[in-house]
Amino acid sequence: MKPSTNDSAVARSALAAVLACAGCGGAPEGAPEVPGVPATAAKAPGEEKTEPQERKVTINDRRLGDEELAQFEQAYRIRIPDADYWYDPVLGAWGGKGGPTAGLTLPGLDWGGPLRADASAGDTRVFVNGRELPRADLLALERITGPIVAGRYFITASGIAGFEGGPPLWDLNAMAAPAYGGGSNTWQSRILGSSGFSDGTTSAVFLPNGGIVSTGE
Repeated sequence: MKPSTNDSAVARSALAAVLACAGCGGAPEGAPEVPGVPATAAKAPGEEKTEPQERKVTINDRRLGDEELAQFEQAYRIRIPDADYWYDPVLGAWGGKGGPTAGLTLPGLDWGGPLRADASAGDTRVFVNGRELPRADLLALERITGPIVAGRYFITASGIAGFEGGPPLWDLNAMAAPAYGGGSNTWQSRILGSSGFSDGTTSAVFLPNGGIVSTGE
């Protein structure tokens, strides 16, 4: 059906009003409505507000809240990539869920849930601080200590070790020194396959991926 003269006039008037107001964020006051055309023009690029993406960082099977994570990252000036991790608060070791040790950080951090025995999916029957070591971690530790029998052990961030619930028996710092011929590398570097230095108070470990981990004061 052919549109009437009045309908055509209204359409031309509306189109002219929209073109004249292009970029102003909406149709001019009093502009006639056009059937099927929204009264408000589309917002310019950049005007749409986007909601911040929710972070997904899980440590020892407990997901950290966005605010908790933000406070930690601000305090230590780091950013933790979204992923599932395990963390050993006694030793300060950490890694991806189901994987071996990826690095060392500060011990005693109050975040995440309790460390699970199967955090690294280990099958060696050698437990350190409650976590069953995977083959890679056991071999790295045995480079310092020699063969380790199945059992439950503890290792502190200072390198003191013993049977779980018992007194300190070994000092990994002293055991690692002969392996380095009296050099300045540490037991941490031996475990991580990296190099580093120590002045007796503070140690810095240079990781294979280029990262640096400091321990001590």
